[in-house]
Amino acid sequence: MADIYQYNWTCKNCGHGNSIDRTKIEAAFDHSPNRAPCTQCGGTDLASAGYSMPEIDEELLEIWYADPALYFMDQDEDLIIAGADLEVLENFLEKNDLKIERAKLMGPIFAIKLYDDNFENSEKRQRCVQWLAQNKEKWVDSIDEYIMRKIKPVLKKETQNDPKRNQN
Repeated sequence: MADIYQYNWTCKNCGHGNSIDRTKIEAAFDHSPNRAPCTQCGGTDLASAGYSMPEIDEELLEIWYADPALYFMDQDEDLIIAGADLEVLENFLEKNDLKIERAKLMGPIFAIKLYDDNFENSEKRQRCVQWLAQNKEKWVDSIDEYIMRKIKPVLKKETQNDPKRNQN
């Protein structure tokens, strides 16, 4: 059975909570779904809304990559994608060309992952550092200054310790 994701909204007229079941793809990309009128009063204005979102996986990344009209979030999309598991991002990169505009977000995404430094183990952290070092020209100009200040010393230290990675 497919996972179901909720879109919840509160009616502005009566305060009743309403809910819509959605598929993984709908939940990932449809941020303002068509809602039926309130089940309590028939009102259509909402006071608030919220939704659950699936984990970013390879299937969702492929759909996102193929259609420039889709987005995971209209603001800070890179933060959402950076929450994906490192293996998911690496597998996506193996299959796709970084020259396409959407894939250029991968540099900032890896930089955010390093900035957050929330890796399961040191090997994953090292793979992230290695990718950033080897692909510097693809991301260095697109990183927020605050994040860059934190990751630049890490990259410098890590790449100085390994001459193979310091060739870019």
